[in-house]
Amino acid sequence: MGSLHENPQHGFGGLLSGLQEAYESGRTKDLAWRRAQLKGLLRLLAEKEEDIFDALHDDLGKHRAESYRDEIGALVKSVNHTLRNLEGWAAPARRRARLLLLEFATRFGFGANLWRTSSWQCCGCKALRACSVHRRIPCCQYTKVPRS
Repeated sequence: MGSLHENPQHGFGGLLSGLQEAYESGRTKDLAWRRAQLKGLLRLLAEKEEDIFDALHDDLGKHRAESYRDEIGALVKSVNHTLRNLEGWAAPARRRARLLLLEFATRFGFGANLWRTSSWQCCGCKALRACSVHRRIPCCQYTKVPRS
């Protein structure tokens, strides 16, 4: 079995504190930095592929094809997928108002029935749609009523 030896010069504590400093500095937020790190991981896998195969064979008895399929190939596929989708994942999330159902519900009376059975009731203003989603609006005061 292989073993992991701690370098007494740096130690795991030094490694961890270095990683925390890098994260807290904010440089990990930059997409170019993330892309460079992922591409560096791909280069590392390509350069050290034979060493990884040998280590997996020595430690676990894995065949080269099995090692590629389970370890290296899966990681390469995951990194490539991340590189393709990184920009979309890091984009700010767009929030859409879901008014279609509320328009239908209030227009055909369905919303009024839901409104009566909910635990919040409007004070009588014309803000039925806002009350049905529990949004506070300036012209409406909410009162708590028990469910019937």
